Amino acid sequence: MAKWAKSYEDIKHIVEISENLFAVLKEGFLINIVLNDRREIEGWLTASSFGNNAVVVRPPTRYYGEITLKQLDGSSTTLDLLDIQFIRSATSPAKLKQYKEAGVIEIVNFPEGV
Repeated sequence: MAKWAKSYEDIKHIVEISENLFAVLKEGFLINIVLNDRREIEGWLTASSFGNNAVVVRPPTRYYGEITLKQLDGSSTTLDLLDIQFIRSATSPAKLKQYKEAGVIEIVNFPEGV
């Protein structure tokens, strides 16, 4: 599970990275993550989890967030939003073809109206 935010700055960071993620997803689910240590990870977004401790305390006082990517080699990586510096789109026709050929994704064209 992701780390709990420990400060107001951590909470702001989770919100900013979440907003960054949802803006980038408009271009597609293949994303490139730049971590705080400048390492980069590319993959297909397969899961996200955001939450707080509102079940225990009202109003909530702690927050967390994480995302999971499936990488080109088929491995999955879960990343804490607190460890992410920023997210950018990696979606392109060439990249989608690469991930499809590797068996990581399947491209489906749904009939109109579905």
